[in-house]
Amino acid sequence: MMVAPSSMYDTSNPTQVLIVRNDAGIHTAADLNGKTVAVTAIGDLLSASTLAWIDQNGGTSSTVKLVEIPPSAEAAALAAGRVQAASLAEPFLSEALADGSVRVFGKIFDAIAPRFLQAAYFGMADYIAANPDPVRRFAMALLEGNTFANAHPDQTLPWLIDFAKIDPAVAKRARRERFGESMDPALVQVEIDALVRLKALDHGFDVREMISPVVLNLHG
Repeated sequence: MMVAPSSMYDTSNPTQVLIVRNDAGIHTAADLNGKTVAVTAIGDLLSASTLAWIDQNGGTSSTVKLVEIPPSAEAAALAAGRVQAASLAEPFLSEALADGSVRVFGKIFDAIAPRFLQAAYFGMADYIAANPDPVRRFAMALLEGNTFANAHPDQTLPWLIDFAKIDPAVAKRARRERFGESMDPALVQVEIDALVRLKALDHGFDVREMISPVVLNLHG
């Protein structure tokens, strides 16, 4: 069951977008018809959103070929012409944009919603039921950490540089992830409903079924 929020998507601060080369002649979603697009994993939220965004903006996603490429190698594949677009996340996004040869083409997660929870921490239901107090403290610690990270991006920047192994100058330019500061069911329900519409899920459900009651509506 879900016990704590992790990263959030917000259309005003997109950290995962679709990029294309400036010289590729791609100006509309329809220009991607028949093209190859790099994604981190086929069948995940990023790839489903990419196809949905193409359809919602006048393209035909059924003609698009997706290929799995590690985020650190997507920009090189785009530069070499092995793919014509790439769904790329920070901090690799800012690294790719640095030389001016590529541009942001689409905010693909807008195909889901302008704001939603895109990642979370989970635990086994039996363990949570047997240990509600430690789980609640764990969730509160994460919520407090999320709130701190949102408010102090400069202090958390060295951790990002160390983890991602990227140029500090690139990391400073990168859009920073925002993190959930509450266990709000609405921020997940909108995602579940969208994935049903996109046929990435077979059926919908009330997201409160997967959020532990120990942490439901918990705030940092």
